[in-house]
Amino acid sequence: MGATPASAWKAYTETKPVRTLTGDASEELRFLVRFLPIVNRTIQPDGLTLFYIHYWHPIFAAWRESRKKVVVRYHPEDLSRVFVSANGKDYVQAPYADLRRPRISLWEQREIRRILRAQGQPNVSEALIFKTLAQQRDLTAKAQTKTRSARRRKDSAMNVTPSAARTPTGQTEQGAPIDYSRPAVPFPGEVW
Repeated sequence: MGATPASAWKAYTETKPVRTLTGDASEELRFLVRFLPIVNRTIQPDGLTLFYIHYWHPIFAAWRESRKKVVVRYHPEDLSRVFVSANGKDYVQAPYADLRRPRISLWEQREIRRILRAQGQPNVSEALIFKTLAQQRDLTAKAQTKTRSARRRKDSAMNVTPSAARTPTGQTEQGAPIDYSRPAVPFPGEVW
């Protein structure tokens, strides 16, 4: 009591060793998987479906015969793979059934479903989700290119380039020395 968190941590770690990951990639992945969101699913004849996206792993062939109930963990920022376990302890990594699909986040998937509903699309499918994703990413890329072009045109019209905007101390933007004997003229927003 009365100690700072840093001093309490230092006192605690002096008496007990701090447990850290060994740096082994598989151990780090197992650690990450433990903290991912969980959903329960049943392996279907075509594999596993989560968020309208199909996943496949060779072990699913055995599990689908018994319509095995499994625990699925997914990373909301990357739905390109999920982690599936039949016993809740040992997980296999299952990628998309169609490996040509690009990565997608849960946020993007939900936004695409919202867009499709707004367009009056009654049936959502994996193919439609990824087609819309490609269209949205293309639209974003075009907008970024257009913005960059507009900024370049604006800078060239003002005859100011990013390198020319930076001037050494004691000079104006045109390169003439600054006359420090003259009073400073405030900008309109600086007047009190």
